Amino acid sequence: MAGVRCKIITDNLGFPKAQDAKLFSLMWVNAFNQNLNEFNFMAEDAGISGMMSPNKDHIAVTIDGYSDTIEPYINEFFSKIKTFKVTEKTFADLKEQQLVIFKNSLYKEPYMRLMNFFGSAINGDNPDL
Repeated sequence: MAGVRCKIITDNLGFPKAQDAKLFSLMWVNAFNQNLNEFNFMAEDAGISGMMSPNKDHIAVTIDGYSDTIEPYINEFFSKIKTFKVTEKTFADLKEQQLVIFKNSLYKEPYMRLMNFFGSAINGDNPDL
């Protein structure tokens, strides 16, 4: 099995200084992963998968596969990153989706919310996000 693991670090996001960098990177990664759905669906038939996930100070890229066609997939994956644009509709949909997630988190049991707060405080994150 072949795989690629890398970190995308940019000063544009303000990692790790800006409090809203975590939320911004989460929304950007969700939009990008959503944009890749069709591309990844076809790649999964060839035994290849790729995704991005936000972390505290970077965006992680993970690509795994056991096929010889992983190299063209990697090239196409990173070319899609370079040309990716978020439309206003996509942003509005993701914003609404994220607001629902935040509102639903308020219905958790108090001890569960407290554990999330402590986890964020220990990691140095903004507990309000």
